[in-house]
Amino acid sequence: MVEFRTQRGLRQGDFIAPFLFLMVAEGLSGLMRQTSLCNLFLGYNIGAQQLEVSLLQFVDDIIIFARDSIHDVMCIKAILICFEIVFVLKVNFIKSRLPAFDVEDLALRRYVRVCVKL
Repeated sequence: MVEFRTQRGLRQGDFIAPFLFLMVAEGLSGLMRQTSLCNLFLGYNIGAQQLEVSLLQFVDDIIIFARDSIHDVMCIKAILICFEIVFVLKVNFIKSRLPAFDVEDLALRRYVRVCVKL
């Protein structure tokens, strides 16, 4: 395996940037698939056929769907930390959001506290 050491980042408008993003995004998808196959994390079921959705990616935005469970919140945080380690990239948790639908305020506050501590 050949390792490339970077000395500078990409410049805005660099033609290779979208390709590199797709490679990294596919890595995150792979991590999500593996945790789902091992039943460590299950996405959110939607529709009459109960299709499981766990990850949507668009340009440089990622939406992760999860059930109302402290286990799933901790699993998402662990996946993102593994992503940082594997791809030597930094997830900006300050800019990240934890929106919730049909979740009690008390539970949501607990999820945020757990994420901050990890």
